[in-house]
Amino acid sequence: MYTSAFLHKKHERHKRCKLDGQAHHSRIFTTPLLNMTEIPKNNSSNLSTGRYEAVLAEVSAMLEAARHEAARTINTLMTATYWELGRRIVELEQQGAERAEYGKQIVERLAKDLSPRFGRGFKKSNLFQMRSFYLAYPDAAQLQSESDSNIFQTVSGKFSLPWSHYVKLLSVKDPQARAFYEAEALRGGWSVRQ
Repeated sequence: MYTSAFLHKKHERHKRCKLDGQAHHSRIFTTPLLNMTEIPKNNSSNLSTGRYEAVLAEVSAMLEAARHEAARTINTLMTATYWELGRRIVELEQQGAERAEYGKQIVERLAKDLSPRFGRGFKKSNLFQMRSFYLAYPDAAQLQSESDSNIFQTVSGKFSLPWSHYVKLLSVKDPQARAFYEAEALRGGWSVRQ
């Protein structure tokens, strides 16, 4: 049977992980749950409300942290993917003779081919944003070759904000001002509307 001091200590450790704000999933996942093997089977009276609530709180915090980390990871990978798509559009354009018209044709064709396959996020206006995103951050990754398999690790480490923030930042034409707002958004945890 667990003592109230033990449960209090576990609860405090859980609160520290949760209050950390930047707690990584590994820190929360490695926090051991109450040892359920010590509860004798077929004896529901041993599962007190306090013990159950402690387990419920720990499991709930673990699931919330996993969801938050998964969403952040997906957002980071999608941002890196959009940067890479923009890079490829720009590189394909540079092979064309009349870049402005050729670039428009590339984007129109990509939108036509990608939208049915991947959904509304690949219409022409979005593809032009991805192109602009690459042009605004051309040095996000220095690739050795086209077949670099770590492109997403390389690029995703450069973009800490969600894609929607970068779309807003693209309206800031001055690179120094854009860098300032990007840093402030990171530091202050700004929403897109701010």
